[in-house]
Amino acid sequence: MKGKGLSFDVIVQAALRLVNEKGYGKFSARELASELHVKAASLYNHLSSMDEVNIEIAKIASEKLNSLLQEAAENKSRDQAFTDICRVYRDFVKKNYQLYLAILDMPSLDKGDAAVTEIGRESVITFRKVIDRFELPEVDKVNYTRSIRSLLNGFLQMEMAGYFSSTKVKMEDSFSFIIAQQLRMLEEAEKEHLKAAKKTRKKAKSE
Repeated sequence: MKGKGLSFDVIVQAALRLVNEKGYGKFSARELASELHVKAASLYNHLSSMDEVNIEIAKIASEKLNSLLQEAAENKSRDQAFTDICRVYRDFVKKNYQLYLAILDMPSLDKGDAAVTEIGRESVITFRKVIDRFELPEVDKVNYTRSIRSLLNGFLQMEMAGYFSSTKVKMEDSFSFIIAQQLRMLEEAEKEHLKAAKKTRKKAKSE
């Protein structure tokens, strides 16, 4: 390329290729420049640091994941939507693990930039919309959204590292168990909340 036609978008596309080949965060600015057949100094005519490239990669990854999650949740009952977004989330991670790592790296790249913060929230949006369909207190909705995403992340990180592969229980069966367990917890919490709310209303009327 010799610097001709070099732009931020071209740099990001080259970085995405290296993410697939070497892994997220596993290559230097010098290697990125080599991929583009330019000197490393030429990159900095279009960016101030590699963080800008990593932020853009995380943005692309987050938008891709969120689009898949939104599609999975559309026109579904809340239980089916919950089940499907969990399965789509797992499928995305298994097929795009290095991009998933870019999403997880977002907090370390957030230096108070509102745009970066918004990017980091994108992968939460659909999960929260599905959880909002359960009649629960606001604080419980936040806690369930966090706990479910944390549980999925933990399971998937261990699955990708090669754990859970030596037992007689199939990986898919374990994942289905987790989804069913979380749904039961949400439904039971909703029942308890509605029961308590009904009791409160009844008490208020009698006073």
